[in-house]
Amino acid sequence: MTISSLIRNVVYGKGTTPLPNGILVSLFLLILSNGMISTNVFSYLPELVKVFGASEVDAGKRAGFIASIMFITRIFSSIMWGFICDKFGTKVALIISGAGLVASTIFFGFSMNYTWAIIARSIQGLCSGMTVISKAIVFDVSDDTNIAVAFSILFSGSNIGLILGPSIAGYLVFPVTKYPKVFSQGS
Repeated sequence: MTISSLIRNVVYGKGTTPLPNGILVSLFLLILSNGMISTNVFSYLPELVKVFGASEVDAGKRAGFIASIMFITRIFSSIMWGFICDKFGTKVALIISGAGLVASTIFFGFSMNYTWAIIARSIQGLCSGMTVISKAIVFDVSDDTNIAVAFSILFSGSNIGLILGPSIAGYLVFPVTKYPKVFSQGS
């Protein structure tokens, strides 16, 4: 008995149609990265808005707005991603969404003030169609016998990403102050 067949016996019951592993692994990783991108700012945002010039009193309000603007714009973009999937297909939609997320995340990383951080997070929200697109793909590749397994894999990726994003960012953020022996001031 191979490891693959052992996993297949554990995950799938009798009469369950096997899912395409390549597609599910790809979607899992995309949803994982989407969750990480969505939440990585939470561990450093209050300090970042102070660097942008916000007062100690104003920092919480500004950090909250930067954090929430992505999710606000995501509400309005979900319908757009459904339309793009129907018009151009899910593969094209995934590529556009992924490229937009990468570009807007880099844009956020290079933001030098509060306004540009808001714009970058808004673009992240508009480009954050991974969840909608992934659900459409799962619906297309599964049937009544395996749709629960497919969605549980998808949601596991999302939840793991929501945990890993702030954890990894918190460990890596502000290296000059955390690790002064490794990084010199002004580097």
